[in-house]
Amino acid sequence: MNKETGTSYYYRVAQTIRGRINSGQYPPDFIIPPSHKLSEEFGVSNITIQKAMDLLVREGCIVRQRGVGTRVKKSSNTLVVRQISAKNFWDWYEVYEARGKQAVEVLEIAETVCPDFVRNILSLPADEDTVIKVRRIMKLDSQPLAYIFNYFSASLFGKSVYRKFNKMRFVKILLTEKNLPAIRIDQKVEATIADMDLAGNLQIRFGDPLFLVEYIYRLTDGTPLAITHTYHRGDRSVLKDTVVIDADSVK
Repeated sequence: MNKETGTSYYYRVAQTIRGRINSGQYPPDFIIPPSHKLSEEFGVSNITIQKAMDLLVREGCIVRQRGVGTRVKKSSNTLVVRQISAKNFWDWYEVYEARGKQAVEVLEIAETVCPDFVRNILSLPADEDTVIKVRRIMKLDSQPLAYIFNYFSASLFGKSVYRKFNKMRFVKILLTEKNLPAIRIDQKVEATIADMDLAGNLQIRFGDPLFLVEYIYRLTDGTPLAITHTYHRGDRSVLKDTVVIDADSVK
């Protein structure tokens, strides 16, 4: 048991691996690293790793195959999507800038195996096996507030553009580099919690609440260009909105 969070270590490991599966880092049919590798990575015993794997097997996230290893199963889960009335999370960027010394730190820009959810959203061809993934941390007065992932095809930008990721918002890069007069952004907001990967980068505890905001950037005709996933710290972020309700509309 972790005294700081009251959460068992095996559950922390399971939640972290589950997060990697959901994000596409461990795609369907991916062979999970062996127990001794995970034990070294997480700094826990093999027994703890086995308990975490047992939990994920029971949940249907992974399956053990003799002679092969532990494989990620294809997900059959569906989500109920509800439209929210709030304006958006877009203004948070300006709020961060207005409240103090705001900075964005680029952690990684790399070509990586294309997660299935990215391929499906961006309608990438079957022979395009990789995408560019950008990982960034947004900070306010040196404290991490948001963890940002950008995904896009390597053909979208030249590598000379990558240096702008620590200076400019992604949408501004898109508009200026592609010479676009306008762009459409589809937005989705989900509640989630910090796994070990997210907690370490955001300097929070495992299990702390987060807002996951997904942006899908499109041309005005609907053609998808890129995806951003931003994990906002729940303890530092508030969604606020004003709604006007017409009496005739209430039944």
